[in-house]
Amino acid sequence: MSTFSENACDFRELLPVCGMDSAQCRAARALLKWTQEELAARSGASAVTIRNFENDRSVPQTGTRYLLQKTLEHAGIEFIPENGGGVGVRLKKRSSAE
Repeated sequence: MSTFSENACDFRELLPVCGMDSAQCRAARALLKWTQEELAARSGASAVTIRNFENDRSVPQTGTRYLLQKTLEHAGIEFIPENGGGVGVRLKKRSSAE
């Protein structure tokens, strides 16, 4: 199992990138058939952080949300922004070479 990692950076610059909400996180995991523990292992975040986020008990720090979102994107999730129909997630279309 590979984990997603990024070089150190200023997470304040990532606010526009970290738009994932708790429902999108739950839906993305469901599409991938991942448990909270699996997302935790792949992202480096704690399972408790993910559980609290998905149950709307707390919002992780920007850097943690960034890692969660990028881990899910790396696994094939595409985040759909608000476009009049609401936010969402979907699996990216796979190319025939994959």
